Amino acid sequence: MTTHYFDHYASEANKLLIELAKEIQEPDNVRKAERILKAVLHTLRDRIPMQESFQLIAQLPLFIKGMYVTEWKYGEKPSRIRHMEEFIDTVKIKNRAIGEDDFGDDEKATFIIKKIFKALGKYVSPGEWEDIMDNLPKELHPLIRAAFT
Repeated sequence: MTTHYFDHYASEANKLLIELAKEIQEPDNVRKAERILKAVLHTLRDRIPMQESFQLIAQLPLFIKGMYVTEWKYGEKPSRIRHMEEFIDTVKIKNRAIGEDDFGDDEKATFIIKKIFKALGKYVSPGEWEDIMDNLPKELHPLIRAAFT
């Protein structure tokens, strides 16, 4: 039987989402994991410079690359998120724009966001995360450090 070229990517995406659903303590809700991943990726993407985004997505699997660039207006300046609360609020807003409210209170949202970065850490080098943190306020570093600690 011949496998299709994209079967591997679909399998990898499903595996990641299943693992992520378990990490965020929602093992039966893969769709929620997908929505959360998208909201976090888009918030990060809109905050870092475009060149840094290109360096980040170069290390991501195809499925996450596609999610990252969906609806990207890459000519815009990075958003001015400076505080942890602003980042969390922006993630929640992006999630609600999808039509859901998956994050709960700020404590739960922080837990979930750290799990997302930890999952992304499987694909992205610590050096790249350091470069990303160089473009973010220090207050946001604990979220990103979850990717490589």
